[in-house]
Amino acid sequence: MTATTRAFVVARPRPIRAAFVGRGARAGRGARASNEPAVRTATVEVALKEWAVVVDALGRGAQIAIARKGGVADAKGGFTPRRGVFALFPTNHHADVSAWAGAAATRAADMKRGESASLRVVAEASEAWRVPGDRSKDALAMLSRRSGWPEDVFAKRANWRVDAPLTILFLRAYETAETATLEPDEARYGGCKSWVNIDAWRPTMTPVVSDEEYATMSASIEAELLALGAEEWEIM
Repeated sequence: MTATTRAFVVARPRPIRAAFVGRGARAGRGARASNEPAVRTATVEVALKEWAVVVDALGRGAQIAIARKGGVADAKGGFTPRRGVFALFPTNHHADVSAWAGAAATRAADMKRGESASLRVVAEASEAWRVPGDRSKDALAMLSRRSGWPEDVFAKRANWRVDAPLTILFLRAYETAETATLEPDEARYGGCKSWVNIDAWRPTMTPVVSDEEYATMSASIEAELLALGAEEWEIM
């Protein structure tokens, strides 16, 4: 099955780290400093391709993290998280959640039909966890309970690269005051790959949920990840 595994779950905001963080190093974490401005700007030069229905949920603050194994065009090691702010690029790739997505009234642009894509949501990865491949089904079942996605969708995703670890990526999503438009370019943006480069874009962005809401949504997720043998890992 040539598909990109993806789903979403809630999580707590953390500073971005560039090394493995063991269980004993967890003290003192929390929401960002209260004096950090809510509105900010950032230069965005890369986009993460994600199902349109997921981008919509992240943009509304209904969900704040995703789960991935990677696409067939990704590097051999599978999905790799990245540092910094990136755009969320809505797609219809492998959207066998079409009935569920239709109910949510979400649809991505189809560049094969000459449609331009609009980027309205950006995100910043604060934390990544890796779940062992043999616990992926358990992790995806947990995500199903938390997200409301149909469980059979998760079962199908677990069958992609069965032995590969599952990455849970925590995202802080921001709505943008400006919209970036990507003209149809299947060679540049198409294919089953997670990350694509885009022309530099510097939007004004506001977090879609407050620090307190973001933390509240994540109250129990870490315990479940640890119970599944998950480990935090490097964000490049």
